[in-house]
Amino acid sequence: MRMSEIKQITSNVYVKCGLRGCNLGFVTTQEGIVMIDTPLHPTDTIKWRDEIRRKGEVKYVINTDPHPDHNSGNYFFSGTCIAHREGKEALLLRKIDQVMGLVRYSDPQGLDFMKGYQLRLPDITFTDSLDLHVGTHNFQLSHLPGHAPGVIAVHIPEERVVFSSDIVFYREKTYLNEATPYQWIESLKKLAELDIDIIVPGHGDGICTKEYLQEQTNIISSWVEVVKAAMSDGLSLEEAVAKVQCPDPYRLPEGLPWTERDLNKNIINRFYKIFSH
Repeated sequence: MRMSEIKQITSNVYVKCGLRGCNLGFVTTQEGIVMIDTPLHPTDTIKWRDEIRRKGEVKYVINTDPHPDHNSGNYFFSGTCIAHREGKEALLLRKIDQVMGLVRYSDPQGLDFMKGYQLRLPDITFTDSLDLHVGTHNFQLSHLPGHAPGVIAVHIPEERVVFSSDIVFYREKTYLNEATPYQWIESLKKLAELDIDIIVPGHGDGICTKEYLQEQTNIISSWVEVVKAAMSDGLSLEEAVAKVQCPDPYRLPEGLPWTERDLNKNIINRFYKIFSH
C-alpha cells in the first residue's frame, strides 16, 4: 500500500476504498488520530498501520460494524476502541479459530503476523448515540440498524463527512442476509438528513454523496417486493430460491468464498423468516 493509494478527501480525512474487506478511514486531529474500522487482512493491516504512523499516534479506534472485516485488525492498534454494545456482543461470540481460518483462506501470507493474536474487544460501548470530542473535532456516533446488529455511522460535522458503514454499499452487491429491511430504509433516511458533502460507504470502490442513498433504498425495496410477491404466489422457500430473480444490479467482487447464488439464497431465506411472522 502506497500513500498515493490513500485518498485525502478533506483537509483532515483520509480513506482507503476497495480493499478486500470494508472501506477504511482515519481523521487527523490536534490530539491524535481517530481511526474508523480496521483491515480484514493482516498484510493490509500492517501496511495501514505503518502509513498512519506517519500522520500521528492513534488515539481512538471506532468499529462501525460487528463483522470481521471491520474489527479483526483491532489487535494491531493502540488507542481506545469504541463500538456499539451489540458489536461487542457479536465479537464475544467469535472464535479465534474462525479468524485464523479466514486468514488462512484469503491472506495466507498474513499468518506470519498472527503469532500471539487475540480478539480485541471495545473499551467503550454505547446503545443509541455517543459524542466524542477530540481536539477541535466532534465525532457523532449513532446507531443505524438494518444491515446487522450494532452498525453505527460516524459523522464528523467539521469535515462534512459521514462514514456510513454497511448501511451503504456503493455500486457493489448489497448484503441483506442479516437485514431488517424497513429499519435499514429508516437509517438511510437519517443519513439523508445530515448536513454533509461526502459519504464514505462501508463497501464499494469509492466515496459517494447523498444522491446515492435513493438508489440504495431502491435496491432494498426491490428485494422486499420480489420476495413478498413470491410469498403471495404461494411459493415455498425452495421454489422462491429457484425462481426469484435478484433485483440488485450490482455483483459480488471476485475471490470470495461464496457465490452470488449463495448470497441470494441467504437473502431470500432471511426475508421469508421475517415476513412469515
